[in-house]
Amino acid sequence: MIDSFPLPVCKFGRARYCRSFRADGANYGKCPSKKETYFGFKVHALITLEGYITAFEVTPASVDDREGLRDLVEKRFSLVILGDKGYTGEALFDDMCRKGICLMSLKPSSYKNNWPTEIRRLIFRFRRRVETVFSQLSGQFIRPVLIEKGLVA
Repeated sequence: MIDSFPLPVCKFGRARYCRSFRADGANYGKCPSKKETYFGFKVHALITLEGYITAFEVTPASVDDREGLRDLVEKRFSLVILGDKGYTGEALFDDMCRKGICLMSLKPSSYKNNWPTEIRRLIFRFRRRVETVFSQLSGQFIRPVLIEKGLVA
């Protein structure tokens, strides 16, 4: 499975004064699921169906999810990857097919060639595991480190 989550490094209102991470590439990004703009990074991760992170990458917040996927699968072949609506597009699908990767991403409801209902339900079910992994990762590791360093409240 593939997904990404936001990694804000300071409160949005203080972003223009936050110089600590600008040199490292932090910038503004949008999180559609939380309907917010944030300043920081984005973590992209490949996760097994059992919930193990097999690869990850930290990028500036403005990097598109599809670019994160391309980076993560650069040296991988013959995979089946489940993704959300951030991983759609004919160009991406074609790129993945050329590498022998079957990308099964949820498509917006406006797509005329959408997956059958049973396939969408299956993808949703496995995607819940990704959200659980990200929640645990954020709660147990990332947020405490940022709090300890005084970077977030």
